Amino acid sequence: MARGIEKRKFHRLDVPLAVCVDVESSEDLPARVPSFQTESRNISRNGICLETRFVEVGGVHLLAGPPGARENRLHMKISLFPEEPPFLVTGEVCWYDVDCEVDENIYRLGVEFLDIAEQGKGQLLRFLKIHKNREGFLSLAAEKLLHCIRPQNKPEGLQVVQRVSGPF
Repeated sequence: MARGIEKRKFHRLDVPLAVCVDVESSEDLPARVPSFQTESRNISRNGICLETRFVEVGGVHLLAGPPGARENRLHMKISLFPEEPPFLVTGEVCWYDVDCEVDENIYRLGVEFLDIAEQGKGQLLRFLKIHKNREGFLSLAAEKLLHCIRPQNKPEGLQVVQRVSGPF
């Protein structure tokens, strides 16, 4: 997707989570659409970004219909805490993107949460709070470390002779 104005209301937490997806189609299909397993790229209070290698399941295209009125709903079971039952939520695909920089195309599906059980809301908020605090702590620790090793008085007039790039 093109970079532009950030339209999201809530901070996204970049975390891979196991997600089991059942597709509920508005189409009259003779057979049940099979469930599939995928992984999240990030999650927030009102949605999740899923990564998958396909956008069609059992003859049902996940992107059928216009955004905001898709023909299909995704019922997701998301493992937030190993010791607790999965977080259950129903959502709709609002946007998608294709990552062509890898050998096989990876589709990123932005799913807006539509229906969350009351128990699930608390579970999700607790998960986000715990991990946001961890993220903030790590960022603060990294900044302090950089401040300690960064020279306080930089020598003036140094020229860059050669730039080195690559994995570090």
